[in-house]
Amino acid sequence: MEQLLQQLSDGHDGLDAAGGMSAAQSDGATGAPDEAQVPAAASEQPTPQAPLSEPSDPPEAVQDALRELVRAYEMESDSVRRHKVKLWREGEEFWRGNQNIWFSAQDNNWHAACERPGYNPDDEDVFHYAINLYRPWGLSIIAALVQSPPKIQYLPVSAESQEDIATARAATRVAQVVARNNNMSTLRVKKGYYLWTQGIFATYVRFLVDGGQFGYREEPILGEQLFQVLPDRFECADCGAYQPAAEAGGLLAGGPVGCRNCGAIMGPESFSPAQHVSATVPTGTRRVPNGAEKLDTYGPLFFKLPPQAQSQRDCYYLILVEEQHKAVLRAAYPHKADVIDDTGAGAEDTYERIVRLSLADAQGSWNSMPMANLITFKRAWLRPESFWAHTDEAMRKQLLALYPEGCRAEFAGDRFLQAIPERLDDCWSICTGLPGIGIYRDPMGQDAISIQRQINDSANILAGHRSLSSAPPVLYDARYINGEAMAQKRMQAASFMPVTIESVGPQKSLTEMIYQPHYGVDAQLWNDGERLAEVGQFITGALPSMFGGGSPNLNTAAAYAQSRDQAMGRLSLVWKQMREAEAREMTLAIECFRRNRSDDVELVVNGSAGGYHSEYVRLNEIRGNVVARPSAGEDFPQSFTEVRQALSQIMQTRDPELLAVIGAPVNRPLVQHYLGLPDLVDPGEDNRAKQFMEIEAMLASEPLLGPDGIWHSSVAPEPLVDDSSIHIETIKEWAVSQAGLQAKAARPPGYANVMAHLVEHEKNIQK
Repeated sequence: MEQLLQQLSDGHDGLDAAGGMSAAQSDGATGAPDEAQVPAAASEQPTPQAPLSEPSDPPEAVQDALRELVRAYEMESDSVRRHKVKLWREGEEFWRGNQNIWFSAQDNNWHAACERPGYNPDDEDVFHYAINLYRPWGLSIIAALVQSPPKIQYLPVSAESQEDIATARAATRVAQVVARNNNMSTLRVKKGYYLWTQGIFATYVRFLVDGGQFGYREEPILGEQLFQVLPDRFECADCGAYQPAAEAGGLLAGGPVGCRNCGAIMGPESFSPAQHVSATVPTGTRRVPNGAEKLDTYGPLFFKLPPQAQSQRDCYYLILVEEQHKAVLRAAYPHKADVIDDTGAGAEDTYERIVRLSLADAQGSWNSMPMANLITFKRAWLRPESFWAHTDEAMRKQLLALYPEGCRAEFAGDRFLQAIPERLDDCWSICTGLPGIGIYRDPMGQDAISIQRQINDSANILAGHRSLSSAPPVLYDARYINGEAMAQKRMQAASFMPVTIESVGPQKSLTEMIYQPHYGVDAQLWNDGERLAEVGQFITGALPSMFGGGSPNLNTAAAYAQSRDQAMGRLSLVWKQMREAEAREMTLAIECFRRNRSDDVELVVNGSAGGYHSEYVRLNEIRGNVVARPSAGEDFPQSFTEVRQALSQIMQTRDPELLAVIGAPVNRPLVQHYLGLPDLVDPGEDNRAKQFMEIEAMLASEPLLGPDGIWHSSVAPEPLVDDSSIHIETIKEWAVSQAGLQAKAARPPGYANVMAHLVEHEKNIQK
């Protein structure tokens, strides 16, 4: 008996050692792995929350070749960029109010008046006022450009592809997700700011993992665990049935046992040890950051392009340069942490680096912040044709083989970080404002700078005249009056001042020995500032009529309307560029969504009944290709005042058809908003809200068949409470809307339930 048990025990242990984990190992497998060993969510670009965990550096020769190409492209446009940086920096300084500045060709930098060589305060003008109209003009233009978002429509790439059609239908919800994650209103203001001060902007679209921006979620931790599928057993060789060893009492007692199925005799040779399988099961949870589509807009001080390019397609490279703290870069590239210490490389890097950091310095533009811990982080997108600039044919072939559609090469200072295949047009959208030649266009506020200088000069001249006229110098006859003694005596109002005539001579009156001249200024000079301000409004397009303001030159309504249309017409040239750029950005964002999302996305929206409900972007709906286009025929967006005036004019016409449109229940909240009556109570709105709540409830159930053989809704109307006419109108409005059409196709029983409810309301009206 003991020999048999030892044999069975040895066989079982041998299986654990050879084919699976022992009991101790099994217990260890069920424990949660170290959270640090679980990789974070994937991101298109390394971040401190989603660092690069699996470096795959190309050969050293390829790294050197990419570094040489990027450096060569920077150097070939350095002279052009220095001239452009001068203009961009001037616009930034004028925006800040630093307008009494001069440019030094010696160090290619703007300086304050006190920094001139041989500066003597006694030789300078007393007044250095800067009446900053450059910024208010810019704010007016920016406000006009971003007062309402552009209307964008999403079209399938192929009308014959069902996947493209489904993606186009879901693209609007994807755009809402992108807009909420990026605060598009603020982003549009930033775009307008760059167009005013620098004339161009570029938007970088990527998938970013950042819990600080997009929140966190609990994610299960999976581990391997052993499960027993068959116990220790005796298997019958005749019929294949088995009997658990724990129930084989006869064999364990030293004798044979009979098969329960066929009665065959089984001995020790029929024993089979237990069988186990390994399965992946949740062993815990961990907190991981969420990722989302991120849109970052940059001005040209942060990116470099071929100056001669006429459009984005002509740009064979794009180099994004910004300063990051070395700790942030080391966290994002932990395997490169030891080499991330070089602040920059090359004179052009240092020059533009100082410009960027000086503009971000809280102490002012003339003091640069400490730069020892800030690394110039450079990302270069190279098209395949850019590789042909390399002189080594073998290296060109190697680069084209590694990156057939281009690449993104990243550097910290001069240290290579990584290079991955990535197309420039898959993540960048470039927008130029004003018409012109070359990719770098003049800023919208460039012409306003000269007017601003003249306004400042006029104000300073007038201030000097006022000071001189109010207290002109006093001339005295030094032969008779002690001027030093008079100067040391403090003058006070209505005080007596004794005067002693020192020299002996002919008697003269005091008025003959003291003279105070009077100064005047041309009367037209007092109006010079106003004249220059009007010229500046015309040059910039920031006319008061654009925002509902008046002007002395606009004496009639027709003249006012003409002035407003002219200002809007000029701005529409830039606004069209901005809305086309945003359409391209949304196309890239939808593609980024499809490329990186792994789960359906919930979108919480305001319900028609006043509450909230969730809409979902299903991944199976985002499998096709879609392109975003600005809506055809969309004019320049109207301001709040213009919409209110148009609404008032329609109401004054008393046209019954127009009044019926305005008075439609669906339009009443809009009318209430533009009339400026937020506290106005609409009695019919409560009935509409109640009906929408009932629609949501009926969509989740089916109609009921009554004893009379007629279908009734699951939510019966309340004739004593409901205004059936409003309820009927609300249901019909919902039925032809996008939500109603989708419910009709996806939830037929619920839709039929709502229609039965509609019939019941109509019967109540007939009664």
